[in-house]
Amino acid sequence: CQLLIYGGFDCLLPFLGSSFSSSPSSFIPKGIIIFPMSLKPASRIFFSITPGFEKQLAKFKPLARKAAKRQKMGDVHDLRVVTRRLRAALWLISQSASIKVPAKTRSSLRKLGRALGERRQLDVAIRDAKRYKFKASKLEPLQKKSSANLSAFLTSKKIDALAKSLGKIQQALLC
Repeated sequence: CQLLIYGGFDCLLPFLGSSFSSSPSSFIPKGIIIFPMSLKPASRIFFSITPGFEKQLAKFKPLARKAAKRQKMGDVHDLRVVTRRLRAALWLISQSASIKVPAKTRSSLRKLGRALGERRQLDVAIRDAKRYKFKASKLEPLQKKSSANLSAFLTSKKIDALAKSLGKIQQALLC
């Protein structure tokens, strides 16, 4: 079996877990993923992706609702992690299955991830500025703008369409 090595896909590790008997994830350096080049729906890796995808999808909509309402630092972080993991899973699914992942779904997840990343970065910067007794007054307007952008995305119809599209992919995985 040919192996392909990718760097920077540490988001995939939760999906792969211990599905490799020959290469347990404990021996793989962080950020390096090794998986068979020709992935078929019947392969072990494909079936190990499905539960991980379902788990992240189950977390996605409640976290999106929660983050839309209050945008606490922990909620934004959790939704950002779930979004990254869903993007990684969709990439792997598109490489390994005959399931077509719509470009609009990938694009919406990427835009959501960008908005969440911006908000998270400002949350951490403000937290750190306060911790070290620096003035955060210049960061707070940026945080409000970022918060408004994120709220606009999370309360728009885009998030419902995204959740619906992800649900269709989940159904396709189960068939």
